[in-house]
Amino acid sequence: MKKLSFLAAALLAAGAASAQNNTQTLAQTGGNSNSATVTQMGNNSSAIGVQTGSSNELTQNQVNGGFNAMTSVSLGSFNKSSQEQGDGNRNVAVVEQVGAGNEAKQLQRRAVDYGGSYNEVSVQQIGGLNKSDQQQRGSYNTATAKQIGLGNEANQFQGTAATHAYESSASIEQIGAGNVATQRQKYDNHSATIEQSGIGSTAVQEQTAFADGKAGNRAYIDQDDAGGHYARQRQTGSGNQADTYQGASLNSSDVLQVGLSNTSVVKQNHP
Repeated sequence: MKKLSFLAAALLAAGAASAQNNTQTLAQTGGNSNSATVTQMGNNSSAIGVQTGSSNELTQNQVNGGFNAMTSVSLGSFNKSSQEQGDGNRNVAVVEQVGAGNEAKQLQRRAVDYGGSYNEVSVQQIGGLNKSDQQQRGSYNTATAKQIGLGNEANQFQGTAATHAYESSASIEQIGAGNVATQRQKYDNHSATIEQSGIGSTAVQEQTAFADGKAGNRAYIDQDDAGGHYARQRQTGSGNQADTYQGASLNSSDVLQVGLSNTSVVKQNHP
């Protein structure tokens, strides 16, 4: 029994060691209510999924590795895309959705409170009433979201709860009316940017300093001259910068900075 157990362990270890450089392609076309799940382990793997139709679901997981890439493309309405990458650096995740009422979720992390570095997530949604949720844990990460249409929602989170995270960047661009963008970043030297074109948009940014209070974060909101916008910025720690630019009329801005040597610039009715 001991020899058999040793042999089994050796085979499992060999299999784990070779779990890399894999490629997976999935296509589900011309139908509705389809679902697919793809899981890859190791490094240097890629996964591409394409779904056409409505009410489809695609889940892509890449675990225990770095230098991985995944792409999800959906054409239709009420589709859901979920991507997760864990325990690695320099991973890339991309979601592209065309249609209304779609959802995109991207998560890069190693564990609940830890993450990798130099990872990238990207979402592009064309259509109305879409939602994107991006979470990255670690440092030196990049998150981008672009939504074109009415009534869309984009959420971004960067940082960790247990370790010191820093120097990540988050960007949201929304074109259309009644859109909502929210960015939350934990700890130091992050940058957050929200750009909105269309009437009645909402932008919220929150940046929280590490225990030492030396934050140095940058927050920027630009809302166009369509008017009727709301912007809120919250920063803790020292050395932060918060800028808000709002065009036309009927806009509202709310800025709160808690700490030392912070700077805020708000310009309303600004072209």
